[in-house]
Amino acid sequence: MILKRNFLIIIFVLFSSHISASMIEEMVQNNLRNQWLTELGDYSLATRIRAMDAFLLFPEFSLGVIRQKVDNETLDENIRWRLAFFLGMFGSENDVPVLMKRMHLSETDYVKKIWKGALERIYSRYRIPGEKDIFVSRFTFKPSSLHPEVNNLNGELIYKVVNPDIVSRFFKVSFHVWKNQTPLNIPVAYYWLKGKQETEALIPLTLSAIENGDSVRIDLGIVEMVTGTRLSYQKILVPVSK
Repeated sequence: MILKRNFLIIIFVLFSSHISASMIEEMVQNNLRNQWLTELGDYSLATRIRAMDAFLLFPEFSLGVIRQKVDNETLDENIRWRLAFFLGMFGSENDVPVLMKRMHLSETDYVKKIWKGALERIYSRYRIPGEKDIFVSRFTFKPSSLHPEVNNLNGELIYKVVNPDIVSRFFKVSFHVWKNQTPLNIPVAYYWLKGKQETEALIPLTLSAIENGDSVRIDLGIVEMVTGTRLSYQKILVPVSK
């Protein structure tokens, strides 16, 4: 049993004054890096649980190993997303960039939710109430080409979000398109915006007004993660010539 073995190691350390703290740290990190990390991706549930217990038992050592390995491109993906769980528990705002990167690179909704959950746990611990709300400084549709024979208008949906406060905000940007001939599902975008920062995005779209309509309406909403507070809302009407 891994916990029994770890317990015996701790007892041995307590009664072995000649073993330095650095030796203990090196021994534990070697086990974390060379054995328990690999076992996180084992097919056996019992083995995976034992490996998780090891990381939970030594959080101060685990964090260094996790930060070293989590963004390594050679790491097995079945191990990588399991590390998100520990970063959510032990990590800090310093881990946000890699968590955001891996969330955006996730190939399945299930794995994406795990990375997002880790970000939410960190945000819950470090969130500081702000005095100024996130706001949208630009929201427009920029046409690029019109195809009157099929009533299609190609272009880019452009938006810019500003965080005027001095504290970070973790939020999502979602859209709803009205009066378009075919349903448009624009993916939800997630951002961790530090104080006094802004972000801008461009989304290629093809719009086509419904029959007897001359415009398409696009709504943009920003909601803070964890709290569910609406931070901003805007809408635009895009003329679609026929």
